Parts: sequence; C-alpha cells; structure tokens
Amino acid sequence: MPCRADALIEAITAANSAGGGTLRLTPGCRYALTQPRPDTDSGLPPIAAPITINGNGATITRSTAATTPDFRILEILGAPAKLTIRLTTISNGISIGDQVPGGGHSGGGILVREGGALAAAVITVTGNSGSVGGIHNYGTAQLTDSGVTGNTGAWGGGLNNTGGTLSLVRTLIRDNVTQSDIGMGGGIYNSQGGTTTVTGSVISRNLGIDNGGGIHNEGNLGVSDSWITQNRAASLFGVPVVVQGGGIYNAGTARILRSLVSGNHSQRQQSPTATTAIAGGISNDGTENPDVVTTLERSLVVGNTAVDQPGGISNAAGAFNLDDSLVVLNTPTNCAGSPDPVPHCSG
Repeated sequence: MPCRADALIEAITAANSAGGGTLRLTPGCRYALTQPRPDTDSGLPPIAAPITINGNGATITRSTAATTPDFRILEILGAPAKLTIRLTTISNGISIGDQVPGGGHSGGGILVREGGALAAAVITVTGNSGSVGGIHNYGTAQLTDSGVTGNTGAWGGGLNNTGGTLSLVRTLIRDNVTQSDIGMGGGIYNSQGGTTTVTGSVISRNLGIDNGGGIHNEGNLGVSDSWITQNRAASLFGVPVVVQGGGIYNAGTARILRSLVSGNHSQRQQSPTATTAIAGGISNDGTENPDVVTTLERSLVVGNTAVDQPGGISNAAGAFNLDDSLVVLNTPTNCAGSPDPVPHCSG
C-alpha cells in the first residue's frame, strides 16, 4: 500500500464494502490523519467487517499540525466487525467522548463498540487522550505482546473496559494518567459487568486520581503471573476524598495469582481539604457492594507505601482471602489499621 493516509482510508473503505479483507501497510510508514471521516469522530473509516491490518512497523497517527481537529484514530463497529492488527503503532488520537465513568464511547486511540472485536498483537497504543485515553472496549478485545503507554484519560488513562471482555497477554501498561478530579484507573478501569484478565503482563508507573493507580476494578478481574509496580493513587485540586489502592483498587471480584504487587504508593494532597490516603498496595472496598472479594494466591505484596495506614492492604466491608501469599515490608504498616481485618496478615 502506498505510504499515504488517503490510500489507507480508501483501502479500509474498499474492505468494508467487500465484506472484509487484508491490508498490508508500507514498512515503517507514518500515516498522518488530518480530519475525521464524515459523520464520525474517527480519523479512519469505522471497521464494519472482518479486516486484518499487517502494519509492518507502520504508525497510524493524528497529525501534529496545530490546525488538526480532535478525533480518535479508529473505531470498530458491532458484529460482524472485527479488526485483527499486528505490528502497528496507534498514536496522538483525541477522543471527544463525555467525561463520565463509561467514557461516552470514548477512546482516543481505539474504540471497540458493543458486539465488535479487536485482536491485536505487537501493537503500541501511545500518546492518545480523551475521557478514556488509549482503548475503550465495549465488546471483546485481546492484546498480546503489546504496549499501552503514555495515554491520558479521565476514566482509564490506558484502557477502559465497559461491560465487555478484555484480555491482556504479555502486555505492558505503563505511564498512563487520569487527569480529572473524579478520574480513576490510571492503567486500567474495569467497570461493573466487565471482565478483564491480565496474564504475564506488567502494569507500572501509572497514575490514578482517587482510586486505583494501576487498576480500578468494579467487575470481574483476574491477574496472573504479572507485576503491578510503581503505580500511584493521588488526590488533586484539594478534593476531599479517601485516596486508596495505589496498585489495585477492587470494588468487585478480583483474583490475583502468582503475581507481585510492589513499590506502589497512595498519597493525598497536602491541603486543609485532604483526608486520608491508604493502601499503597491493594484496597478491597465493599462499602457500596457487600459481595466484594479479593483473593490473593501465591503472590507477594511488598514495599508499598501510603501516607496513612495501612500501607500494604486495606479491607473495608468486603472479603479478603490470603492463600499462600506474603504481605511484608509495607509502610507504614502491612495491614494494621485496615477498617476490617485482613485474615492472616500481620503488622
């Protein structure tokens, strides 16, 4: 395919009309989009059929010219739409979705609508922004050997899974940020009704406002063989909140298996309106949902910090199960000071 944005647009339009197809991008090409497609908020034509993009190391990006309007990069419609994409970078998209927990069909980089599907391997989603920064999934999305880095959103800096199914395999979620006084889930926001599984992945150096620096979960979450490290939950703008869950905030059902939760931090702004900041590692919060449960199996919670105790794990009105796991060397405490006890955790 020629190294031109108009050629890529024409190829997707033709593949949609043909009921599907395979596109091979020019190796190393930078396809710079300058405007959204008519009647859409996306720079590329919405994916409406099974389409495969072999990127060959190409980048699809929103132009950096000052006159370029805001739009996301690409959108996947409902069934039978499915995008299979490899070896591609998606960057600099700006979503104009509503600033609400679901994000208003947002996703600065990629939006997967209800019934749609994304299968991505060796892709990078970076430098996108909106009410959801990188990827907003309502359907089915799987990322393998990929990176979601440096995105900015209100509800999910990196990814937001709203009632869909999200799978991350050997994927890096790093340096994503929520920038809102009500934003949560710096790396990942998983809503009620959503199912997210994280396998063999790294979630690191993300910032969430209020709750969940690395992951904010209200649905079903499974983490295995992964590292949750150096994430941060913080209050901004003097908002009087309880900041919790630098690594993971759970208000749903979470199972963490053979994983490391380390070096995460929960902090509060030093102002008269600030309240408390707890659980640098994991916060299990059942104050609004009595069925909340976190299960930690063969895992390690170590070296997490918080301004207020506990520093490692906090449990409030929920169930927390420790199975063959260690909670050690957290500051100011491991679990002491938790509103409700964390069984088999001391210090």
